[in-house]
Amino acid sequence: MGGSSRMGILAPFAQSLRITHGGEGRLRLGYPEKAAECLGRALAVWPTPYQRERGPYLSRAAVAQLASEQPDEAATTALKALELAEATGSARVKREVALLGQRLTPFRNQPAPAALLDALAVPASSGS
Repeated sequence: MGGSSRMGILAPFAQSLRITHGGEGRLRLGYPEKAAECLGRALAVWPTPYQRERGPYLSRAAVAQLASEQPDEAATTALKALELAEATGSARVKREVALLGQRLTPFRNQPAPAALLDALAVPASSGS
């Protein structure tokens, strides 16, 4: 009896995880648009009690969005990941977002990337 009620509670989380794994696979296979779509779909229905687990998938969705040439969306998603990482104390997600922020510096003149880079305190590049 305890196992079935526990599965009922975990079912939404398991469903979201299944979709995110599909998104990660698509990203690794070189299909960033499909990956961003899968990850976005999973994150839209992510169960509230599992917010700490949501952080890494937000940062991966941002990577997929940037690979899909969507820097504004990537920055917006990464900022959500950063805010969640700060709230949950996730150093790993902070590192992932910082790496993405470095890749977004060429887009600093756009509002969403600028907001993320300001939040990360990434200085403007001085060369090249």
